[in-house]
Amino acid sequence: VVRPFIGTLSDEISVRPSDKVIVLRTFDDGWIIVEKSQDPFGVERGLIPAACLTEPSRSPPLSPKRVDSY
Repeated sequence: VVRPFIGTLSDEISVRPSDKVIVLRTFDDGWIIVEKSQDPFGVERGLIPAACLTEPSRSPPLSPKRVDSY
């Protein structure tokens, strides 16, 4: 993760640059489902903008705010 994101919907998760995630699925609208380890608390799974995984100079702006869950 290279950009922070604060999840606001129930299916989104918050990430910060120090987090390690596994991409589970990508969507055409610029969002991805990831799995984030929360040792020793287990695993958290949810949506984040794909731009969070790309250096800012190489990616489009963050995706618009989602208004509905998948």
